[in-house]
Amino acid sequence: MEGRPRWQQVVLGAFFALLIFLAHLVAFGLYAVAIAALELRHARLRRREGLGPAFLRLVASASQFIPALVLYWAISPSHGLPLSPHFNFSAFVKLSPFTRLLSSGNPHADAAASLISLAALVLALTMRQVRLHPGLLLVAALFALLVLVLPYSAMESFFLDWRIAIAAAFMLLAAIVPRRPRPLATAIASMVILLLLGSRSYVLAQDWRVQGKVIGEMVAAFQRIPPGSFIIPAARYPIELGDWTQTRRMRPPPEHIVAYAMIDRQAIIPSLFAKAGQNPLVFEPLLPEMKALDRGPIARVPDAAAFRPLVQNALAVASRADEVQPPLAGVYIAMYQWGCEDWLAGLAVQPVACGQGFSVMRVVPPAKASEEAG
Repeated sequence: MEGRPRWQQVVLGAFFALLIFLAHLVAFGLYAVAIAALELRHARLRRREGLGPAFLRLVASASQFIPALVLYWAISPSHGLPLSPHFNFSAFVKLSPFTRLLSSGNPHADAAASLISLAALVLALTMRQVRLHPGLLLVAALFALLVLVLPYSAMESFFLDWRIAIAAAFMLLAAIVPRRPRPLATAIASMVILLLLGSRSYVLAQDWRVQGKVIGEMVAAFQRIPPGSFIIPAARYPIELGDWTQTRRMRPPPEHIVAYAMIDRQAIIPSLFAKAGQNPLVFEPLLPEMKALDRGPIARVPDAAAFRPLVQNALAVASRADEVQPPLAGVYIAMYQWGCEDWLAGLAVQPVACGQGFSVMRVVPPAKASEEAG
């Protein structure tokens, strides 16, 4: 919009700022940082024109954020969340988001794609086929700096710093500008891009195919659960953050597989119980015992001793299953990385489905078990 009347820039900027604000607060913050960087750079380049015009331009640019900020303070429930920042300045936390930008589950393919991309960019810069837009390059650098200085958690949301690394990479790509596009160079660049995208898509599809088989077996087990049940997901291992080359080594990650039961079996799952202000819709459990099982996003059972307290918490819900309307069809535990043979004896559960590395158990209060036995 540079070169257009200033009022058109502000109106269009306010429109996009509002859309981005409705999409995500982090994206809105990044947009504000980007606009501020571009405008301050412009003011520096035009500093000989005097402070007055530069100040008026900065004020006009800042005004595009007013509608979104008014909405935020007036009606957004998230503005009441405590900031509560938590920092982690370890090298792995701050640098690994950049080394895992192309993490797909295949480190060798990721390394090849990274090297080809960097080599192509260096070659294009060396042959002066492209240039880097200084304003957008500045924005990319600022985004990278934000990764290094921001907390990993704020407003009860996690991985705040990590998610900005991909925005820095996208902005760097946006900063690449062809100098004088030539048909042959354009054709070669297009072929390289299509080859990279095609090979990456193939690698991802192969990984998803393998994961799909494992997930399919687990989803099939949910068909044995009656609709309208309460299902508690749990896993043996804590959430793992991969290494310097992979975002996750555990595939498929078990955190959200039980969501299929919510879709296919109209089940209630603890991760539905979001905190007010974090999501547009907040599902409030009718039983406080349900909320106690929300371990965001999944309960952890690291050893055999942890089975008992999990079942006790589930029994607290099962004993009141008939008190809600409509009554719960049952209470179940979907356990990952623990098979049916790993459960302790004497627990108030009955096996429903057993698979390789997972188990689904029905939680049965003693009174209910005696009634069914009778």
